[in-house]
Amino acid sequence: MSLGAYKKAAKRSLSAAEKGELIERYTPLVKIAAYRLMGRLPRHLMVDDLIACGNLGLLEAIQAFDPALMVKFETYAKFRIRGAMLDELRLKDWLPRGVRVKMREIDTLHRKLSFDLQRMPDDKDMAAALKMKLEEYYEYIIDLQPAGMLSYDELCGGKYSAQADVLKFIEDKTSPHPDIEVQLKEVKGKIIDAIQKLDQEEQLMMALYYYEGLTFTEIAEVIGVSDQRVCQMHSKALMKLRWRLDSYRPEGSRRTQEEQELISQNGGGEMK
Repeated sequence: MSLGAYKKAAKRSLSAAEKGELIERYTPLVKIAAYRLMGRLPRHLMVDDLIACGNLGLLEAIQAFDPALMVKFETYAKFRIRGAMLDELRLKDWLPRGVRVKMREIDTLHRKLSFDLQRMPDDKDMAAALKMKLEEYYEYIIDLQPAGMLSYDELCGGKYSAQADVLKFIEDKTSPHPDIEVQLKEVKGKIIDAIQKLDQEEQLMMALYYYEGLTFTEIAEVIGVSDQRVCQMHSKALMKLRWRLDSYRPEGSRRTQEEQELISQNGGGEMK
């Protein structure tokens, strides 16, 4: 059966056998169109998805083809196949269509200036062609920049080992940052060292208050002193700790000269 037979037969539908023959004969057109499109598309898109859409476009072309139009089926099919693929790409496109149009305009302008100037146009050339100030051009370009997309499958199968676990590339928001862990460990060590340099009575008072959760009255009964004395011991111990940990505190909250003198009067000693 030849396509010329379709042209001579006006206003008639294709038989099931004719449709089957067209599908078998023109299926390669789908793959050709898909691979041509893939050369201009991001790598995260799958060619098999385009082929599937193209096959639907081919079936729609066969259903809608009218031999009375006196056009080659191949020409009509190419148009419907490519159209089906483009429709699917538009549905999956996460950028607004207006942004895509502006990106194409910038690309077209860049190629035109490259030809006219016989060199690669710089930012000033592009801004002048768009009748913008250089700062306005930079803002315009930033607004058009799409967010980058990354395929996790490529991470595991391309540059990295095929046995790599893709979950290892995802940040765990619940786990502490390594830098913060190191800093906390260092600060804890300094705090422990500063506490160990307190008097034995002060160390006991701090342990009972902060670790055992006792009140000043209860601590006074354990140590055998007055509530006021426990309060004084607590203030004195805190000042000593602040003095020794002064280098780890924010600049604006470091101890004053008055605090230093008060610590010295209370037997704080020199910071080690």
